[in-house]
Amino acid sequence: MSTKILKSNNGYNSRSYELPDKCIHCGITMSPEVINVTPPNFNNRVAITLQCSSPNCAKFIVQEYKMFGTDNTVRIDYNYAPLIDNVPDILNEKFPEFYAAYTEAREVESDGHKRSAGMAYRFSLETLIKDYAKLQLPDKSESIDSLMTGPIIKSYFNSDDDPLHHLFTASAWLGNDQTHTIPKHPDKGLNEFKEFLQATQFIIAGQLHSELARKFIEEGN
Repeated sequence: MSTKILKSNNGYNSRSYELPDKCIHCGITMSPEVINVTPPNFNNRVAITLQCSSPNCAKFIVQEYKMFGTDNTVRIDYNYAPLIDNVPDILNEKFPEFYAAYTEAREVESDGHKRSAGMAYRFSLETLIKDYAKLQLPDKSESIDSLMTGPIIKSYFNSDDDPLHHLFTASAWLGNDQTHTIPKHPDKGLNEFKEFLQATQFIIAGQLHSELARKFIEEGN
């Protein structure tokens, strides 16, 4: 970080600002060009528009600062990770390892690394299947931990009447394709895999809520 004394474009009092010395786009160390300094808003926040000094990048960066006293400022860190809003709350509560893995997959995808994202989503699927199986069959936990995803599905979710049998199987097939150089199902890709994975989440969430509803009714009697 480098500290510079800047004045807002409308002539507002000069203050010291700690400017980033690494571009968030290209990653190089640089001294950014200051394009604009806004006047403070009602929360005493200031936004500074910067431009990467590398001619191969030259992209813009917006940095926010909180003003204190007459000349002090504090840089506000931004988190550009994607908002994870499509995972049912009950899965986050019951399966935190799955939620962490799924969140990482979303972050990898948001960075544009789709091939790596596919493998990360595949890992989150395996985590979800194993954790759900162990929740349903606690006496089989040790055996479940030692099995791959396919044998778990065949051993414990093998009924055609169980919607999870179909979702687990289809998701596993497409998830495996994300880890292979030559997919077995070339007409289906990451988007289809994610759709099955999301449907799997909602079915499991529905099963868990159904169990909670059953217990609620029994206690009500």
